[in-house]
Amino acid sequence: MKTIYRGLLFLGFSTGYFYLRNYLSEREKSEQLERDRLNEIIQRKIAEEEAMRAQNAFLMAQINPHFFFNTLDYFYHSLLKIAPELADAVSSLAGMMRFAINADKIGGLIRLGDEVEQVENLIYLHQVRQQLHIRLDVAQAAEDLFFIPLIVLTLTENIFKHGNLTKEHQQAHIRIAIDQQFLVIETHNLVNTMVASVKSNTGLLNMQKRLATAYPNNFHFEHGSIDGVYFNVKIRVALSSLNDIGKFSYP
Repeated sequence: MKTIYRGLLFLGFSTGYFYLRNYLSEREKSEQLERDRLNEIIQRKIAEEEAMRAQNAFLMAQINPHFFFNTLDYFYHSLLKIAPELADAVSSLAGMMRFAINADKIGGLIRLGDEVEQVENLIYLHQVRQQLHIRLDVAQAAEDLFFIPLIVLTLTENIFKHGNLTKEHQQAHIRIAIDQQFLVIETHNLVNTMVASVKSNTGLLNMQKRLATAYPNNFHFEHGSIDGVYFNVKIRVALSSLNDIGKFSYP
């Protein structure tokens, strides 16, 4: 009798434990599903807010350039008769900004000669303010190549930002050439010791990532300081990797 009682008791405990374990397991699954559902709702809400912010940013991006260029156009015509040199500077700025905005929108490739024109505009804008010594050499054959945009313009901007261009016999140099089967873009400048150096080189790192994405295994990128006096950048891209996919010629 005791044996039967113990057996029934054990069976009761076992059954109870089984149902308890199943109950806890099902409850955990139910709670996990509820957590997943709530997380999905939260993520959807975040995505909707991000989409709304992106839409607002897109609308602002459409409005701001329009206002910006209209303002520059007003300045240009207002200054044309009384200060023609300043009017030319405004025109150069407008052209350069329009190029940068359009290049960012289209992605793809840009005719290298079109970007060189904007580099000349950038140099002109700085030369208007003060006498600076910088030389730009571009091989004619390189101008009709299509290349990812804003590389040369960014390198030129870095020269003005971090370089010392006041020494006539130590002028900065930008060179774009074709060397055998490579497009070569080089910059060389005296370091401006009065400007705090940015060791992270974020701009150059981003440039390297863009080159790696556009020309994987077909480019060489090096940059560095020479005894803390000069700074050099050299980019070599195989001509065979340059193509017309997504090309855009600036009007």
